[in-house]
Amino acid sequence: MSAGMTMEQLGALITHIATHNSPLTNHSGLPVVKYLDPHIDMRYGICFSITFRGYGTPTNFNIVNENSHLKESLYDRCMAYLTNPSTIH
Repeated sequence: MSAGMTMEQLGALITHIATHNSPLTNHSGLPVVKYLDPHIDMRYGICFSITFRGYGTPTNFNIVNENSHLKESLYDRCMAYLTNPSTIH
């Protein structure tokens, strides 16, 4: 089962985006993230879905339904997308 993202991982993801993927810092052709929409389950303190919105179609990653069987964690899939635009999610 695909693991959700901890609050520490979400913080690390936000830091990475601010450093490498924001409209102000991205000069390398990586995905641009203008808006970030995390969905957090406060019962368990995990992020179970996150949407990246830039200048095109939003990209969503989650751990529910059709993605619950994936071996990679939500954090790992998000980082792969942000660091390699050709990554299939």
